[in-house]
Amino acid sequence: MEKGASESMRVVEKGVSGASQVGSATTAAAREKAERALQASQRAAARAAAESKRAVSDSVSGVLSSATKHGTRAARAAAPHVKKAAVSAAEEAWKAADPVARLRRARNIGVGLVLAAVLMYGIGSSIPHAVKDYMLKSQRAQDEN
Repeated sequence: MEKGASESMRVVEKGVSGASQVGSATTAAAREKAERALQASQRAAARAAAESKRAVSDSVSGVLSSATKHGTRAARAAAPHVKKAAVSAAEEAWKAADPVARLRRARNIGVGLVLAAVLMYGIGSSIPHAVKDYMLKSQRAQDEN
């Protein structure tokens, strides 16, 4: 902005010095011409400043956008590994905090095996009687017919 203003001042000074040499009649025309040149240079400086501001803004937003995309991709790629590590760390912490867990697990397995054995014994001991009763009923049904 300062560069544009200094150029404008030089233009104005040249216009004023030229105007003083020509005379009072041409002074007004020279002054008007200098003012138009000053306004044109101010507009050019304002456009240049706006362009540079826009370019800086675009480059900053581009950098932020690409950094955000890269960070998101990296986080998504690392998520399963992080989750697996967190789960295993939590399991290890749980086992360390509960030393009786192994005994409890063994007890639960033993109780499950005993209940399964009782169920199998019940089924195994009742099947022969059920088969015998079925055969007798089917034989009686045949004898009646």
